[in-house]
Amino acid sequence: MKAQIIATLTAVSVLSSSISAASAQGAAAITQIRVRVVTSTRPAAGTDDPVYLGLGGREFKLEDGDPAFDDYADGSDHSYIFGVGSNVARATLNDPRDPPRTTDDLQAFPVYIRKSSDTAGATVANWDVEEVMVTVNPGLSQSIYSALEGPEHLWLGNGSGLVLYLKRRR
Repeated sequence: MKAQIIATLTAVSVLSSSISAASAQGAAAITQIRVRVVTSTRPAAGTDDPVYLGLGGREFKLEDGDPAFDDYADGSDHSYIFGVGSNVARATLNDPRDPPRTTDDLQAFPVYIRKSSDTAGATVANWDVEEVMVTVNPGLSQSIYSALEGPEHLWLGNGSGLVLYLKRRR
């Protein structure tokens, strides 16, 4: 009887290890994230407030590495790259490889963009977002998330909400 219990526990342990290994093999490391953000051309659509991408259980600051660049000016259409080939400010602090993120993290947490609270004092600093597309690990096994395609747009601000959740496209 004791031998049967030991044999059963050993089989369960081996099966559990096999399942864990299979799960780990299915998850790919996130090495690059590309984020395209389009601000509308409507009057006063832009903002100077910080904007963040939420992905894989953490946030990444959407800020170009060129300090003279106006990230969210009216009508801007800009892509931010995190990880391999980064073009963002403070690239090492905004790297999906540190701490490591995997594609399993994409399933466990929502993907969103978030405008920070208005920082312009008495002036309302809304932001009119026209399109957002996020591509994780561009290439054959990429994952794409998006929001506001076509003629849609959304004002983000203290009076209307600060977060826009993205939908997985593939």
